[in-house]
Amino acid sequence: MNGAGDALWLRRYLPHIGVVMFTARDSESFALRLWNEHPSGLGYLVKHRTHESRLVADAIRRVHTGLNAIDDVIRTAMLEVPSGDEPNALTPTELITLRLMADGYQTPEIARRLRLAMPTVNARIQTIFRKLGIDDEGGNNKRVAAVVHYVRNLEKYRRIREIPPIAWPPPPA
Repeated sequence: MNGAGDALWLRRYLPHIGVVMFTARDSESFALRLWNEHPSGLGYLVKHRTHESRLVADAIRRVHTGLNAIDDVIRTAMLEVPSGDEPNALTPTELITLRLMADGYQTPEIARRLRLAMPTVNARIQTIFRKLGIDDEGGNNKRVAAVVHYVRNLEKYRRIREIPPIAWPPPPA
């Protein structure tokens, strides 16, 4: 087997054993499969957002006690699956970025909190603008227009709003 197959086997046949998985893929589908096998004692971390050994140690401690340590972007994606009937539906990662924008965070802070590179966050923000149909006409600030959209559609984004503040991975000191 490979690492993913081993993790799935452990979750299925030895659910009392915690599993901490490090992945290069920023995808929620496999994390969801592991979660469905047994919804506690799961660590699912994206390698490029886990640079500090204290984060890894914290994840291992959490999983050892039966808690979870799931990358925040993956966790959000697991909770909020976009409906397939909306061609311009925001993805879970776009929704969390929009929520952080609505909370008043600027791009560098969003990048730091999500442990993403600034160009990645900038590209994600541009995609949000495109999907929401926000352009520069009329001299409107795009960020303000996106936040106004978010506030006006809070019920639509209700589930993303209920996700607790970002706690994993914790921001660097």
